[in-house]
Amino acid sequence: RRFVETDVGRLAYTVEGAGPATVVAVPGLPGSVRDYRWLAPLLAEHVTVVRLDLPGFGESPRAGRRAMSTDERADAVRAAVEALGLGPVTLLAHSSGSTPAVALAVRRRDLVSSVVLLAPTGPRSHYPQAGFRTLAAGYRVPVLSRAVRLVVERTFAAAGFPASLSDGEREAAVLDAAALDFAEHATRLAALTQPTLVCWADDDPVIPSSIVTDLVALVPDAQPLHLRSGGHNVQKTQARPIADAVVDFVARVEGDR
Repeated sequence: RRFVETDVGRLAYTVEGAGPATVVAVPGLPGSVRDYRWLAPLLAEHVTVVRLDLPGFGESPRAGRRAMSTDERADAVRAAVEALGLGPVTLLAHSSGSTPAVALAVRRRDLVSSVVLLAPTGPRSHYPQAGFRTLAAGYRVPVLSRAVRLVVERTFAAAGFPASLSDGEREAAVLDAAALDFAEHATRLAALTQPTLVCWADDDPVIPSSIVTDLVALVPDAQPLHLRSGGHNVQKTQARPIADAVVDFVARVEGDR
């Protein structure tokens, strides 16, 4: 990782490749630059790939134990893009990383030329948000926080998240998931004007295919890449076909500019 000082704090990132177009990879919750360790080297054969750790994850610190709104997470992506002198870029986001990516694309069309969404969060909830809000509230109660940490650790392990996650990363993920506004995200999806490549797999156990098809119908210039298999982490299991599709997609977008 490298580090850059921005107007929202210190952010960790990696850079691979030296292509004329730049793809900025935004992880989901919880997630870090490691989420793209299979996909990034394939993309880097053709484009420059910048992977980000958002505040509270990987090696990017978060100020205080609090939730970050979608807009705040989007501002972290914006800050990294500007501090590194990038743009316009393609934002590539996995899962709930799609929410800040879409928010930034709508707010700053000058910085974002296109969007790639992998197994993305859709216009309606795919998890019991009330349960996450209960856990988020439990973190603030000293006599409950230890039990909450244990429940969250076991829940994340059962969902297949790596044991290497820290308590702080799991807590930040719970807080951010509890604060996510799906209605706001739906409005922003409908307001996207950039070309948008949407990739998902039928056997995704986290976000049902029906939610992603609703997303595709909502985005004005959505281009679907519908896979039969690959689960939720398609950026790992289907790295080669996704890399090929993203490279072709970015080349078309750049050629049209």
